[in-house]
Amino acid sequence: MNLPKRKHPRLKEYDYSQNGAYFVTICTKGKKPVLSQIDLNNYSVKLLKYGYIVDKLICSISKAYPNISVINYVIMPNHLHLLLIFTKNKGGGMGSSRPTTLNLMVRGLKSLVTREVGFSIWQQGFYEHIIRNKRDFLIHYKYIDNNPAKWALDKYYVPNP
Repeated sequence: MNLPKRKHPRLKEYDYSQNGAYFVTICTKGKKPVLSQIDLNNYSVKLLKYGYIVDKLICSISKAYPNISVINYVIMPNHLHLLLIFTKNKGGGMGSSRPTTLNLMVRGLKSLVTREVGFSIWQQGFYEHIIRNKRDFLIHYKYIDNNPAKWALDKYYVPNP
């Protein structure tokens, strides 16, 4: 079976370890809703077992990678969004001397979740957007905040049991 060749999602010439802000989306394998449930009455997020693991590890990103700050995030049923800022990137986290790249940080997060869960819940790869200016930053910050209210419109929406 010939599958279409996937376009590489990262910019070829861009240094993903440099200072800046990034919006990241990571999806679950098969878009399965294993991370949380959304209460559509008040649009609150109720974490499920795997969602609690993800939340704990997101909260530890700045400790593992001192040059990365998690500014905002949401754990949706089948994906998560992160708004990150990279600063003063002279050496990587977790004892590494090489600069931390966005790819390295996401791979580390997914690996730690996989280790705690016992198997991978993740789709291969991730989506990123390089934040270009203050307006772009505010748009993505609000997008994260408003994402639970849009859950029922998602093509993978499944009502809570």
